[in-house]
Amino acid sequence: MRTISIPTLAVGTLALFTVAGAAAAQAPSPILNALEVQKLVASSEPADNARLSAHFAALADQYATDARRHTAMAQAFTAAPTRRTPTHSAADHCKRLATLNTQSSETLRELAARRPGTLTELLDIPGIGERKAEVYGPAILAVLASA
Repeated sequence: MRTISIPTLAVGTLALFTVAGAAAAQAPSPILNALEVQKLVASSEPADNARLSAHFAALADQYATDARRHTAMAQAFTAAPTRRTPTHSAADHCKRLATLNTQSSETLRELAARRPGTLTELLDIPGIGERKAEVYGPAILAVLASA
């Protein structure tokens, strides 16, 4: 049986309370879950439209932050060639993730700036192709119309 010393237990407890306190002190995130977004889309209240706008702006910011993080990770993997595998490298993977996050951020910002009202206008947004317009277009247009 393994014994745990009092100082180790005290340090662990202190760390737990520190992390819990920091998490509790953070302001609530403007990023909503899918159910909240659906409820706000169905609402016509101006305050709900403002929450939707803040949600999508926060998502765009998060995607941009993720893109910067993935770019830094790709550079770190490139600087350490021993981490590379012959066929698939972690650096290439991070670069692809950075590109996807950047594109997602740009698409959200373009949707907010242009506010398309039809599927044709939606297709003019970079990152929205025929398939996305077909599958997600009506929902995207509904969100934009309600905001």
